Parts: sequence; structure tokens; C-alpha cells
Amino acid sequence: RWEDVEEQTHPNADILDGSWDDEEEYDAWLCDLRSKSSQLFKFLSHTEPQICAAVISARVQNLLRTYGNGDPRDHLDPTNHQLTPKSTACIQFEGVHQALDNILNGLPSWSLQQQDGSNNNNNNNGNNGNNNNNNINRIQIRESVRGSLRQMADAIVSWNPPYLWLKFRRATLLEALRHYWKHDPSTLLAGIDSLLKYLSAPDEWTQQQQQQQPQQ
Repeated sequence: RWEDVEEQTHPNADILDGSWDDEEEYDAWLCDLRSKSSQLFKFLSHTEPQICAAVISARVQNLLRTYGNGDPRDHLDPTNHQLTPKSTACIQFEGVHQALDNILNGLPSWSLQQQDGSNNNNNNNGNNGNNNNNNINRIQIRESVRGSLRQMADAIVSWNPPYLWLKFRRATLLEALRHYWKHDPSTLLAGIDSLLKYLSAPDEWTQQQQQQQPQQ
């Protein structure tokens, strides 16, 4: 965040300040970086679905274990002691969202389907041996991909963050799961139920601010 550079709180503030003249130039570079990263994530997940599914699943689950309860609880709002967008935990989950969405969106459909439709398209031109080998390879990849994503989806759906900004970050992760839910809706209802509860929840931010105010 450019404000961290201006306030000299970023560990590489001097380098960043010397690389860009102002926030507008930095934002333009950041948008270009995100755009290229999106293309890269989609390409990798399409060509290596097994590896990408395993890596993003492990990354998300590690973030949940490390930052899921708000640790290290820095940059708190002084009026209600809630996490803010500058808090480390919020930034970590914000950073993984784009990668998760693009990887899930880039996975080939056959790697997520319960059954491979190509099993019914074998021809009799003498390549049945190759087709069988390809089908076996696809089955192994599909089982690995679906297993990795199932663990990740279960972890996200069962996560119950105590802070409002983490609840928002959880909602963005649930939104990214839409690509996965098209093929495996086993956790879809639980995810929708969580979002509906968020929509009907009271304004905890204001309530906690009022509770922190000294009684007159």
C-alpha cells in the first residue's frame, strides 16, 4: 500500500519511493502486475491442474491456521479494537484471493468433473492403448485435484473468523469457490448459508464502537 511507503512503515519504503514518483504511477504498475499474474495463474492451472490445486489448497489452509483468528492482531481500530484493512491477517487473505479465483477458473473442466466424458469417446483406429493410458492418467489427476480442492473448500466453509474484516475476506474466498461448486456442490449450501447470515448480521462495528465509548 502506497500509504505505507509515504509513512515509511513499509520495510522496503526507500526502494519503492525511488522506483515510482507517486501513488498513481504505482497503482498503474500494480494493475498491470495483477493482470499479468491473472493470465499466468490461469495458464498454469490449465496446464498443470494437479500441481496448482495442491499448491493453492495448501496455501489457503496454511493461511487459515496462521491468520484465521486474526493474529498478530496489528493495526487495530482504536474505537472498537477490530482489525482493519492494514492488518496483517487481512492483507494475507486479500493477497490469496486473486490467485485462488484465477486458478479455480483456469482448471480444465475434465479435472473437476466426477467422470471423464472422454471415456465414452474411444475410437477403434488402433489407438485404444494410448486412450486407455490417457484416461488412467486423467483419472489420477482428477482424483488428486478434487481431493485437494475438497479439503480447501471444507476449511473455508468451516472457518468462523471473529473479526469483521476477516469475515469479509472469507466472503471473497467463498465467492471464488463458485468455479469449484459448479462441479462439486457438496459445500455449496453451507457456503450460501454463511453469506446469508452475514447479510442479516447486526452492525458489529458500530455496536463495538458504542460499547467502547466511556459512559457519560
